[in-house]
Amino acid sequence: MERKEQIETILNKGVENVLPSYDFLRSKLEKGINPRDIKMRLAYEVTKSVTDDKKAKEAEDAFVLTFQKKETNNLIKEIKQNQDSFEEVFINEKIVKSKSELRRLIEAKAVSRIEDKKI
Repeated sequence: MERKEQIETILNKGVENVLPSYDFLRSKLEKGINPRDIKMRLAYEVTKSVTDDKKAKEAEDAFVLTFQKKETNNLIKEIKQNQDSFEEVFINEKIVKSKSELRRLIEAKAVSRIEDKKI
């Protein structure tokens, strides 16, 4: 399903059919639930609505491993630089399509460090 179709799917279903009601969320917060847990549930429901339950669970698990348990080894590919410049490595590994795309990412601060060196 293309991105545009995914957005249309969410809009067609109506947010009220995908997300819990405001009153439900407010009652959970008043009972002391961590707001992070509500955000995770909302993210899960939105992801499930545009993909499926399995992919939503995989995304949730990846989030927990990365941001709560600080485990990223299975998510991050290690690339050896050899003699290539880091720009060439990014292109050869198909991380970006061109040097200009990489420059735009650097300017936008999407890429800010290479081997712990600020760029």
